[in-house]
Amino acid sequence: MNTLQLKLRNQASFRPIVKIDDKEIKLKKNEFGSLVANYSSEKEKVKISIYTLPHEFDTKYWFLIYLLYYVISIFGIFDVPYARNAYQLQYNGEIALQEKTVIDLIFENKKKDAKALTCKEGNFDDNESNKYIYNEKINKRRKIALTFKFCSWAIIAIGITLYLIFR
Repeated sequence: MNTLQLKLRNQASFRPIVKIDDKEIKLKKNEFGSLVANYSSEKEKVKISIYTLPHEFDTKYWFLIYLLYYVISIFGIFDVPYARNAYQLQYNGEIALQEKTVIDLIFENKKKDAKALTCKEGNFDDNESNKYIYNEKINKRRKIALTFKFCSWAIIAIGITLYLIFR
C-alpha cells in the first residue's frame, strides 16, 4: 500500500480543492495553518488536480444573483464584501507514489501567468497547468457591482432627503 501525505502552505486567499484519481480529498488544517491530506492507493502513479471554484461573478446570471443578494441583505448593508481575488488555479498532474511519499507544496504570490505552486519536498510534476489564471471579467464585474451599490445608496439617500424636505 502506497501512501501520500500532501501539505499545502500559504493558501490563505484560496480555498483549494484537491482531487486524487478523480476523488475529492478532505483537507485538514494543522497547527501551523497549512492544509494536510493523507491518501492511500495500490497504484504507483496517481493523477492529482488542485483547483479553485469559479468566482460567482464568472457565471452567466451573475447580475441577477448579485441583485437578489443585494436586496436580501437590505441594499447591501449586511452583504459580505466580495473578494478582490480574480485569480484562479487549475493544476493537473501526476505523482509517482512510493511506500511513503511526502509532498510539500507552497502557493506562490499571485501574478498573471506566474507559477502557482512550488514544491519544497517530494517529487512534483511541474507542467504548464501550474500557473495562475487571471480573469479580467471578474474584476470588471466587481467594479460594476460596486458602482451599482454606491449609485443605489445615493439614490436612496436623495429620496429620503426629498421626502423629509417636502412632506
